[in-house]
Amino acid sequence: PSFHSAGAHFALEGSQLPPPPGDLPPLFGCGGYAYPSVLTARFAIPDILGRTVVIHQDPDDFATQPSGHAGARIGCGVIRAF
Repeated sequence: PSFHSAGAHFALEGSQLPPPPGDLPPLFGCGGYAYPSVLTARFAIPDILGRTVVIHQDPDDFATQPSGHAGARIGCGVIRAF
């Protein structure tokens, strides 16, 4: 239930851009559903296929490391092509 097997925060080797590539915009839900849409130049699709996306219970403060003081992990899933 803690989703710690999802592993550490995503970071590309040599990446020093703040925020880290694994920091995604806040995800907003409604009625139990949420649909992410991300446009970024910080990573490419091949970089994230097979990796895990983790949902935290609180918003990221984009300052505290490593998880932005975002609270407990409440969900996760594997990124796959379809």
